[in-house]
Amino acid sequence: MPHDEHGGVLEAFGRYTQAFQALDARAVAQHFHQPALFITPKEIVSLPTIEAVEQAYAGVMSDMPP
Repeated sequence: MPHDEHGGVLEAFGRYTQAFQALDARAVAQHFHQPALFITPKEIVSLPTIEAVEQAYAGVMSDMPP
């Protein structure tokens, strides 16, 4: 059976996508390393902790329909 070198990456991206679609900021934040950068059209923000990532995504997700 051939080795799938991208399988782990695709699996991790799938979990990230599911967390984002569920609007679960806590689960999304678990996919980031510390510190992280949050890049928007308006600004670039340094997020020093997982909690800061969670808060940033919670803000973005609060504007999205459930």
